[in-house]
Amino acid sequence: MKKLDFLIGKWTGEARVLRGPGVSVEMIQTEEAQYKRDGLVLLIEGVGRARSDGKPALQALGMVSWDDEAETYRVRAFNDGRFLETEVRLLDSGNGIAWGFALSMNGVNGRNLAN
Repeated sequence: MKKLDFLIGKWTGEARVLRGPGVSVEMIQTEEAQYKRDGLVLLIEGVGRARSDGKPALQALGMVSWDDEAETYRVRAFNDGRFLETEVRLLDSGNGIAWGFALSMNGVNGRNLAN
């Protein structure tokens, strides 16, 4: 888990969320990441506020942990009354992660990178 230390802290940046085919919301996203349970879990909480009116457009919570059996990181992320669980890959540079998912309702693919 120590390889994920670069994520620890609070940071803000620009983001965009896809709400459907051709529908996106531009946001200012704030993320806060901290270890829990003596470093066993990395908790990441994010709030995105719409650039247009400052109202919350995205609220998410993710828990990253190490899967000993598969020898990989896993994330369980919660958003909009749903959750997903998927593999997290540490980028070769050592200062970023990649994870992805597919939404079955309209076939949209998503990807999240942090660095």
